[in-house]
Amino acid sequence: MVGIDMYGESPSEIRPCMETSHMTYPIAVGTDASGQRFHIQAMPLPLLIDRQSRIADSLAGVVDIDSIEQNTEAVLGQKPRR
Repeated sequence: MVGIDMYGESPSEIRPCMETSHMTYPIAVGTDASGQRFHIQAMPLPLLIDRQSRIADSLAGVVDIDSIEQNTEAVLGQKPRR
């Protein structure tokens, strides 16, 4: 899992939010081009991107861990590691 900050913040601005939210996954800084590529129009918008860089699933709204795991297993063909 990788988070993408689409607000144009620097890593030093993102880090405190990550710590406060107990995020244990990396956060990349997105660009307008990456937003267009993945059709990001609202945030947060969890996307499951397959190995061919296609959107396999869009997980807008409140998402539970079971749904994420099932969708990830289907895309990867294996059980994801936590």
